[in-house]
Amino acid sequence: MPFSVYYDSNVSGSGSATLSGSAVIFVSADIVTPSPLGTHLLDSDEWLRQGWWALGDNFDVGLGTFDYWGEKHFLDFDHNLWSPSPAQSASAGFVLEDTRTRIRWQIASGGVAHLHVFGY
Repeated sequence: MPFSVYYDSNVSGSGSATLSGSAVIFVSADIVTPSPLGTHLLDSDEWLRQGWWALGDNFDVGLGTFDYWGEKHFLDFDHNLWSPSPAQSASAGFVLEDTRTRIRWQIASGGVAHLHVFGY
């Protein structure tokens, strides 16, 4: 099955966006401009304090409509990749997707990251 790009943009500071689809199969996050507040570890592609991103969804559980967020994924490398753990679906067997409709980020001051969200 071909995949679609749900989000593709350079980001900085704090923000969030709505994805153009909901069956997320992977996210790539690249450090475009490192923040001077971060720490580059030795002579490698590893970083500390560059920022993070998180996937979430928007719905009403009876208290009003809110954005709910999953775990933070830190920008620990020049090029970061995330994909969901396999989940059991009664109708489809094992699936490698995570149903999300939102993405949120916090990039350290002066830094820029590029977020790609793919799905089908």
